[in-house]
Formats: sequence, C-alpha cells, structure tokens
Amino acid sequence: MMKTGQRYRLKSTLGTGGFGSVYKAYDSKLNRDVALKRLNKGGCQEAVRAQLMSEARVLATIQHPNIVAIYDVSSHKDFDEIVMELIVGVTLRTFVQRHLLQPSDFKHIAAQILHGLAATHKAGVLHGDIKPENIMLSLSQDDQYELKIFDFGISESIDNVDPSENFTLVGSVNVMAPELFDRQKPTEQSDVYALGCLFYYLLTGTYPFEGVSSLQVMAAHLKGQFRP
Repeated sequence: MMKTGQRYRLKSTLGTGGFGSVYKAYDSKLNRDVALKRLNKGGCQEAVRAQLMSEARVLATIQHPNIVAIYDVSSHKDFDEIVMELIVGVTLRTFVQRHLLQPSDFKHIAAQILHGLAATHKAGVLHGDIKPENIMLSLSQDDQYELKIFDFGISESIDNVDPSENFTLVGSVNVMAPELFDRQKPTEQSDVYALGCLFYYLLTGTYPFEGVSSLQVMAAHLKGQFRP
C-alpha cells in the first residue's frame, strides 16, 4: 500500500487525466476512505499545479449536496494534492452507455444537476466543462439516484473573467459553447449551453453536434448544424 505523509494512505488508482491522478486513499485520522487528487511537481508546469489549488479553493467555497465536498489541501516537496469526498458509483457516461434514461429518471437527474450548477453560479463560480464524465451517479440510502458534480479544475471565477483578455481554449468540444471557439471568455450562459448538450446526450446517447474530427464538431456548433 502506497503512502502519502502520515495521515493518508493510498490504496488504489481511480483515474489519471490531464490535471493529475486521483487515488482512493484512507484517512487514518478520521478513519474513512477519501479521494485524493495529486499533481507531481516534476511532471507538469507551475500553472497546472496552480490550477489544481484553484480547484481546491473553488470546491471549498461550495457546500451543496450535488457538489463533491473537499476535505483538505496540502503542498509537499514533490507534489500538491487535494483530498475530496469519495463517491462510490458510476459516471453519467458509463450509465448512459449501459442504457438510456427513462423520462422520469431524466427529470430527477436533470433537476439535481441544475440545483448543483445554480449553487456554483450563485457563488460566482463557473464549471467550464459540464460533461457526463464529470458527473457521478450513486444510490442513496433510500435507493434514490444521487448526483455529484466534480472536476472544477478548469473553472473560472466570474469575478475574474476579463473580456479584454483572450481565453485559452480548454474543455470538451462536444459540449463547448461556440463563443469559446473564438477565444471569448466563458460566462454562465456557456455552462447552460453545455447543459443543453449534456441533457441531449442523456436522452439519446449521442451529442447534438458531431463530426469525425474536433474541427468538424466545432464547425457544427458554430453553424448550428445539430441532429434534431
């Protein structure tokens, strides 16, 4: 079993992405399993590590049942990390690949997503990449579907959005608002646009704007060429 400091013991790898790796870990102080996101300092740029800590600050300001909770933030000699609530379940992408949602289930799931995103917007925070891989679905104790939105690593504070500066294109092209392709700054409406693409996916198993390449998908967004 791998170790991180004296408090958290890494048990297994949950996933690896562009912003770092996520592990299942054991919190020996509070006797519970947690999700630990780590970014090694030797393997990424300073700006990326700063983005990890930005994610931690974003999550720490939002206390909501549909937003993943953050427990701890720390910096070490070789890595930075945040410790989060461990969610046991499946992503919406995995769930939809197994079977499409029935209308009643969709309404229940969509309402939770809307409540969670409304809370982040009220706090002045944009998500920036609302996609099925960033929403986890699990069963609550009363056998109801419970949703958690996570991975705010590319979020921006609404207060920090400066329309005079160029915005770096970051996110998933299938759910990205067309103004972002022109390097415009993200807004609350950008998240709402992504929600529309997400809801379409949950009901059909595909995205409204498609293409064989990212450029073709972008062109479909810009031209409004979606599948009815």
